[in-house]
Amino acid sequence: MIFRFKGEAKAGIDYKADCNQAGTEIALELPLFGDKNWDYVYNFPSAGFAIGGFYTLESELKPDIAVYTYPYFNYPIIHTPRLALNLKTGAGLGFYPQSVDYMAFEENPDGTGEIKSFGKVCRFTPMLSFGLNMDINLSKRYGNPWAQWAISFGGEVLVFHNAQICRRSCNRVLASGMLGVKYTPNVNPLPIKNKPKKVKKVMALEVGGMAGFNQLSVCDKNNYYLNASINGGLYYPFTNAYRLGLGADAFFNDAYDGTQRKINKQYNHITKDLFEYRLKAGVFLANDFTVENFVAGLHVGLYVYNPVKLPDDVEDKYYENIMYTKLVTKYRITKRFYVTAQIRSHLTQVECAEIGFGWAMPDFGSRVKNPFARLSFKGDDHNELKID
Repeated sequence: MIFRFKGEAKAGIDYKADCNQAGTEIALELPLFGDKNWDYVYNFPSAGFAIGGFYTLESELKPDIAVYTYPYFNYPIIHTPRLALNLKTGAGLGFYPQSVDYMAFEENPDGTGEIKSFGKVCRFTPMLSFGLNMDINLSKRYGNPWAQWAISFGGEVLVFHNAQICRRSCNRVLASGMLGVKYTPNVNPLPIKNKPKKVKKVMALEVGGMAGFNQLSVCDKNNYYLNASINGGLYYPFTNAYRLGLGADAFFNDAYDGTQRKINKQYNHITKDLFEYRLKAGVFLANDFTVENFVAGLHVGLYVYNPVKLPDDVEDKYYENIMYTKLVTKYRITKRFYVTAQIRSHLTQVECAEIGFGWAMPDFGSRVKNPFARLSFKGDDHNELKID
């Protein structure tokens, strides 16, 4: 079995703390070199398991130290004997060694109750990883000892969600540049190129429904509000592992009720309980990474209906009133049905998370081109049509 060791140093910025951060990461990678046919379909990808940590420099926010571990998947956009350009995606668990219950939760002297912190801190937190990295082998000749070594560099974004359903939870977003080395101690067996199966490039139709719970701030305490959404879209695969989609969303969020909370920095302009305040709608562009039955994507949308808009004096008004983003995962359990989960946010501020189910028509494009292609007709009986 072929495996690789990787060590990297990282440095970058922490968007939430508005300061610099640095860290290290080590990983074990298992290149997929032909055990399955889809190894060839997806250009010899690799699976990895990483352990790392970071330290936030000159930050007033606590905790400033975190460690994390996660499995990840490297998809080679470019793969040659000399170099590989990989798209990296992963998800795992983060841990804050410091014990912190709340982050500078204060109430203004004038009684407005402004929340100056990012909310409650959980010691264990889910995390996501997205990035691009390039591996340059020191030799391209297979079997050369220098070919076992590679220089690795690239960029990565780590997102640490605070495991709270409150919008003002401490969700850390770290952008880093990284530089490291990879070593492959075992280069046997020699991978043999095989002809991969063909992946049909047909437009698919997918519709889904999801639900969850959320809070606007820690002032909501034990009050939880229902959020739900339905969506539909058309998706076209441009490569074996990438597809582009266009669709529409309809959102429901019970948290936007002005009678439920008297103090809220951003939404204190809502004074009535109207059903229309709970509804939003938008259109989105989907960028999806697909491997077999699994889909992971980043969807960027624009609101076409949004009755609850932030006032002009709120800093977040521009991106929260106009656009939204979604981190979406899907897993197809049958040809037609799939389970799905998504996190909806406005840039770095998470609004809510949802889970649900969906229905798909993978061959929608071929049906549109020829809707009668699957209808069978009996052959003509020429004797029956004969005219004496």
